[in-house]
Amino acid sequence: MIGRYRSTLGDRFNEGARLLWKVLERGDWTVDTLAASAGISKATLFRCLYGDRVATLKMAVAMQQIVEIPAAAWTTPGTAAIAYSISPISMRCPRSFTWKSVRPRYSR
Repeated sequence: MIGRYRSTLGDRFNEGARLLWKVLERGDWTVDTLAASAGISKATLFRCLYGDRVATLKMAVAMQQIVEIPAAAWTTPGTAAIAYSISPISMRCPRSFTWKSVRPRYSR
C-alpha cells in the first residue's frame, strides 16, 4: 500500500519513543542502522516508536549506550506533540518497492 502512512500513536507511547523520534529527525541515524546496532528487528523498533509496545530492558539499555536516551525514559509517559512530524521523510528510511511486470494477454 503506497501513499498511506500511519499518523496516530498507540497507548504505550512514552518519552523514550519521543526522544528516539528526535534522534531520527536529526538524521544521524536511520531506522535500519539503529535497529542493526541495537540488535533488534526494524518491526520492533517501529512498534516502540509508534507506541504499540514498550521497549524491553535490553532495548532500553542498548538505546542508552547507542544514542544516549536514558533507560528510564521508556517508562515515562510521553507527549503526543511529536505526532505531527511523523512521516517517512523525517525517518529518513527510504521506501522501496518493485514494479510488477504485466504480461500481455493474447486471445486465442
